[in-house]
Amino acid sequence: MGIFLAILGIVVTIIFAIYYGRKAITRKTFKTDFSKIVKKVVREEIEAYLNGLPFIKDKDKQNILKQAFKNMENYKYDSAISSFKDYLNSFTISESERCAILNFIGISQSEIGENLEAKNTFNEMILIAKRINDYEALAVANGNMGVILVY
Repeated sequence: MGIFLAILGIVVTIIFAIYYGRKAITRKTFKTDFSKIVKKVVREEIEAYLNGLPFIKDKDKQNILKQAFKNMENYKYDSAISSFKDYLNSFTISESERCAILNFIGISQSEIGENLEAKNTFNEMILIAKRINDYEALAVANGNMGVILVY
C-alpha cells in the first residue's frame, strides 16, 4: 500500500508539473511576442507602457491586440485606433490595462498628425494613472505628451 501511494504521489506531481509548466510557457510566449511587436511599431522617442497589459489569456483579447499592432506595423494607424477602441469597449478591463491601451491610441493618433486627439487621449491616461497611483503610467503619459507638444 505504501509503495502504491508513493508511486501515485510521483505520478500526480509529474502531471501537475506538466500542466502548470505548459500554462506558464503559453503565457510567457504571448508576452514575449507582444514585447517584440511593440518594439517594431513604436518610435524610439515615444515610450510604450506595457505593464498595464497582464498575461492575457482571453483569445478574443489577444486577437484584437495582435490585429491592432499588426495595423500599427503596417502604418494603418486609423485601423489600429479602431481596434484599440474596440478592445476598450468590448471587455471589462483594469484601469492599468486601460492606461496601456490609451497609450497606444495616443501613439497612433500622433503618428497620423492628430495631435489634439493624442493630447486628449494622454490627458485621459494621466487622470486614470493619478487616480490609481500608477506612477509608471503617469510618467509614460507625461513623456509622450511632451513628445507630441514638441513635434
